[in-house]
Amino acid sequence: MSMFLLVLFRRFCRVMIICLAFCLVFFALTVQAGTGGVPATRGVVKVSGLNVRKAPDKRSRRLFGLGRRTRVEVVEERGSWVKIRTGSGREGWAFRPLLKIIRPKKTLPDITLELNNISPEVGSYFNGLIPSLKKNLQSYFPQRLNLLVSRRLDSGNEGHWLMVLEIPFSREAYQESKGQDVGQGTVDLLPYLRYLHGLLQYRDALLSYLEQHPHFGPATDIPVAKDDISCYLNLVKDNRDVLFLTGKLDGPFAVFDDYLLIKIEGYRPLKITALLPGCVRDFNKFILPEPYSYDGRRTTVAAVYDFFGFPY
Repeated sequence: MSMFLLVLFRRFCRVMIICLAFCLVFFALTVQAGTGGVPATRGVVKVSGLNVRKAPDKRSRRLFGLGRRTRVEVVEERGSWVKIRTGSGREGWAFRPLLKIIRPKKTLPDITLELNNISPEVGSYFNGLIPSLKKNLQSYFPQRLNLLVSRRLDSGNEGHWLMVLEIPFSREAYQESKGQDVGQGTVDLLPYLRYLHGLLQYRDALLSYLEQHPHFGPATDIPVAKDDISCYLNLVKDNRDVLFLTGKLDGPFAVFDDYLLIKIEGYRPLKITALLPGCVRDFNKFILPEPYSYDGRRTTVAAVYDFFGFPY
């Protein structure tokens, strides 16, 4: 009888260990899915009694209270109110001034600068701009970026410059940067808008420098214009598939051009014109055509789906 109880006890312990391991894994996956891979903003209660309400309004119903130095997670921010979540999972709205908001720290990217056909004087100037570019492109995760600045020297093109900012691309990083996925056929480029903005600011710095130091520019007397400097934002995958993005500054804001250039193994470089309704253009979301033609054959547009990892 005792041997039977011992065997039963051992089996019970094994089952409990397996269940505990499963719960820990499930909890970790749940936390990761809830944050979308981006570190959460935290808050610490500064007053002795914090009222947490159902809606962001002082007249809203009180749900519960929190004591001083209670730590919470900030789920949403709306004006003077923040939606918080306690360690036990309770949620509600609190008045922001009564909380000490602790935001996750960002890190500066590691940017490698490659110069081609650039004089040492201009190269020194570009190196001096790198710290400012790093500050503009800081993020929650470590990044390794590559910036190429080149000038053409062949006859008739001395005034043409090229700027390329390469960003490593992965499906996982794409989802983390957005916090959630988008529907099939929609490419959300909003996470990369700040990279375009930083690249175009870098271009304007070059224009300003060439205006002040024309002897470092082309051999001709024709001044360099914005159209003479091609800027590309390249999303590069591990297998060297590349998505080329271009755009422009619209006042203080950057916007992508309404086309994509993509180079993928097994495909010729192709130009894809996106359908951009007015309500979508403001958010820089490119609505792509279906990956199959009318007769059921797969089209080359499917290359974009492959790049972003959309199922179809």
